[in-house]
Amino acid sequence: MNANEFIKNYWLYYVELEKQVWATQRFVAFDTKNNATFSMEYIELLQVICSEIDVVGKAIAQHFNADIILDSKSNINKWGYEVQNALHDLDRKRVIFYAEYELTPWKKWKYVLNEKNRPILDKRTNAETPFWWTAYNKVKHQRTSIGLGERPNYMRANLKAVTNALAALFILEWQMLNTCFAASTTDIEKSRLFRLI
Repeated sequence: MNANEFIKNYWLYYVELEKQVWATQRFVAFDTKNNATFSMEYIELLQVICSEIDVVGKAIAQHFNADIILDSKSNINKWGYEVQNALHDLDRKRVIFYAEYELTPWKKWKYVLNEKNRPILDKRTNAETPFWWTAYNKVKHQRTSIGLGERPNYMRANLKAVTNALAALFILEWQMLNTCFAASTTDIEKSRLFRLI
């Protein structure tokens, strides 16, 4: 994969997703006081953003490890291990969202290989799956089930989950662009919502 392919196949789609999130501020202001606000629009956005994270994660993993076999059953553990080895310190990457507040969407996300050579979360560092990824899976598979705090899982599709998921996608793609294709980033459309710290 070269820079033009990455930009055409992934970055331009990211820009479109960002525009869709940007449009939601007409109804819900980007403010931490609104983080728990949920809606049908946020359900759709969370699903499409996290699905794209899965697609981009697999593409990045295969770019750096051509021998890895990824299929529709490959989960965040499998591609995540490869991605975190290629794009170092993802768990510490921070962004400023909408010139307002800081997000660290990959915080505590760290994999190691177990005795069977399979990636697992690193319990020594209290690693955990990002909350927005858990929200995505709960909404995707058990949307109307009662979950956290005796509330239906669809309430997890809120402003906080959507903005953190989009920030995670931004970081993945921006790191890839700057790690592999730095010379090609000067002319691309920049993010309106995020600034890497």
